[in-house]
Amino acid sequence: MKLTYDEDADAVMMSLADAEVEETREIAVGVYADYDARGRLIALEILDAGKNYDLSGAELDAPNPFLSLAAAGEMYGISPTTLRHQIARGVLKGVKAGRNWVVHHRDLHAYMVERSRKATFERVQDPQLGSRVAEDLT
Repeated sequence: MKLTYDEDADAVMMSLADAEVEETREIAVGVYADYDARGRLIALEILDAGKNYDLSGAELDAPNPFLSLAAAGEMYGISPTTLRHQIARGVLKGVKAGRNWVVHHRDLHAYMVERSRKATFERVQDPQLGSRVAEDLT
């Protein structure tokens, strides 16, 4: 069992088993239960935990803010090779962890936002696509 506290989300997560989530149910206001494919309870999450409870004496781990390139790529639908190239070009911040590269979730989010902006700008500026795309974006 592992307890983590995500300060950004103000959420406490109690993980009971390492399994894929099949279903999530809200069992009380701001309290969610995750179940696996066999119906076993595998995690509980409490939102607004710091607002509603005194967490000062609790021994809570912070979630790991770093993602492997495989996990980051799966999250955003980008190949890990593309992410590795972007790190090499200095477009995405990455950290070497042993033999592997990892990215901080905030740096990954900033990269994806910038990538989205550039793609939108390029589509608007592309004369072959015409003004219809520019109109769709407003």
